Amino acid sequence: MDSERIARQIFTGENSIYNPPTEIYEFNSRKLITAVNTGFKKGLSEVEYMFGDKKLIANLRQNIYFFSGAKTFQETLLMTKALVKDGVPLQFNEFKKEVEQINDTFNKTYLKTEYDTTIASAQCASAWSRFEKEKKTLELLRYSTIGDACPICAPLDGITAPVDSPIWKKVAPVNHFNCLCLLEQHSSEDERPTESDKMKTTVDSVVEKMDDTFKNNPGITGQVFTKKHPYFSVPKKYKDLAKRNFNLRVPKDDN
Repeated sequence: MDSERIARQIFTGENSIYNPPTEIYEFNSRKLITAVNTGFKKGLSEVEYMFGDKKLIANLRQNIYFFSGAKTFQETLLMTKALVKDGVPLQFNEFKKEVEQINDTFNKTYLKTEYDTTIASAQCASAWSRFEKEKKTLELLRYSTIGDACPICAPLDGITAPVDSPIWKKVAPVNHFNCLCLLEQHSSEDERPTESDKMKTTVDSVVEKMDDTFKNNPGITGQVFTKKHPYFSVPKKYKDLAKRNFNLRVPKDDN
């Protein structure tokens, strides 16, 4: 991505918060759509992937476009504010340095974490689609930290509940950045659900520690990033703009 070109476009007024740089939007959305495809396909055969839950995949991709639009807006807003420092308009070369720093933060540091999160969330959504299809015979899910639990997830290890249990709307992996936990399928012949009072206490204690952005099951909502993510928090005067994805085009899904 060309930081100097983006800086010049904002400096000259060619781009603004009402007309964000499409270069930023397309760069992020392409990367994260690739992550959706990679994560959803992981663990599936080619046939399963080709004929899988196309609606769910389409919803995940659309969520990425709106997330990328919100991210582009937030980045453009910061760049626009950087045009003036201590009440004095910056010269272009000074402004360009500000843009380079913002670009590195959003499109390298943040994007790496967002990419990894998207892969993990899409993989979990793919697994959830399978759980729903197979729940007549494998009606229980058992939470597994696979031996590497963080303080957030550790209490959930071994918790077992039906696929339709409401707890999976809150604590189905992923539950934090770099979460490696998973849900294992079992039949009622092999496992027994966790006692309800113990399960409620455990789940409630975990939910209190979780970031709001992770209180989501992408397999149910079709979202990798919910409206709780900070990118979606915009000043009131920009709410209508947000509804239009900040005037950035949302492509039709190719499935």
